[in-house]
Amino acid sequence: MKNKPRAGLIASTLAFAVAAVGALPGAPAGATEVNVVGLFPGKAIVSINGGAPRTISVGQKTPEGVILVSSGGDSAVLDIDGKRSSLRLGEAYAAQPAAGGGGNESVILTADSGGHYRGLARVNGHMAQILVDTGASMVWMSSELADQLGVAWRRGTPFTVQTAGGAKQAFGVVLQNVRVGGISLDNVEAAVGEGAGTGGTMLLGMSFLSRVIFNRDGARLLLSRKEGALVQDARDKRPRLTLKDTGSGAFASMVTINGASLPFVVDTGATNVAIDTAMARRAGVNYESGTPSMSSTANGLMRTWRVKFDSVTIGPITLYGVDGSVVEGAGFGGVGLLGMSFLNRIEMHREGEAMTLIKRF
Repeated sequence: MKNKPRAGLIASTLAFAVAAVGALPGAPAGATEVNVVGLFPGKAIVSINGGAPRTISVGQKTPEGVILVSSGGDSAVLDIDGKRSSLRLGEAYAAQPAAGGGGNESVILTADSGGHYRGLARVNGHMAQILVDTGASMVWMSSELADQLGVAWRRGTPFTVQTAGGAKQAFGVVLQNVRVGGISLDNVEAAVGEGAGTGGTMLLGMSFLSRVIFNRDGARLLLSRKEGALVQDARDKRPRLTLKDTGSGAFASMVTINGASLPFVVDTGATNVAIDTAMARRAGVNYESGTPSMSSTANGLMRTWRVKFDSVTIGPITLYGVDGSVVEGAGFGGVGLLGMSFLNRIEMHREGEAMTLIKRF
């Protein structure tokens, strides 16, 4: 195989949650935003303008004026704002700004109850559930899922990967095509971990995400192929920090937890800000007084304690009362995960080798 897998892969997802659609910011005035989250013969489950999912039948018109024209296979045809649009499962329709031209190489994903961004992807022609994970340097899947998708992972390049559950045998492969909504990428690097691991969910890591524009604010995540640098309004004085790609597909920085400075990686695949027990002791966190639980990782279940951090600071951004997880042992190798309990309270913009974090309020 020509592409050598990156040894620094982190497949660290904690606490996989049942997918649910969260509230989205309102669509632009006069526009309707529709996300297809389920398909059945003659019916579709949709979220309109960020509302709760609802089932509509062919010919039915919603109060917002959306009409389901047809539904079959992996797509549905809807009449939205007087225009007919064909949307695949997991794909969204939203009015695009007039400036900058057209094109629909984009997808809007909505946050689940844990703040994660989930959806569906077509991998080599087969459908798979995905979870957006900036903490994984490559697209990651279990060998169980790889078999279902027809990926010849046993012919891949074997290597050892560091996960939240410790070292794990993996195989580097190249996926011919990965399509998420309107974005289709060829020759995507991926890693396949032996065993069930992350089950039927594929982690959409940086080997995919680094080739698209990434914008997240609140419960809405927009992935797009369209170029467009983040322009700062001179009147916007909110604290912000721009991080550079470490070279292994991750965005890392020192983060201060309860006054202790610790190394972290930005990880949308982690439910909470997560550290191991050694890091917790350095930060003076009495994790044993926290709530014990078990968390699912790429390397199986791990014992954790749910805690509350007094403060979490990265650059000029400080948040207080942040939900955290302390993982038994040294599963992260001394590196913490800046997860969604922090990230869902800020804005994120990633383009090229830079990621900008902006405090929302």
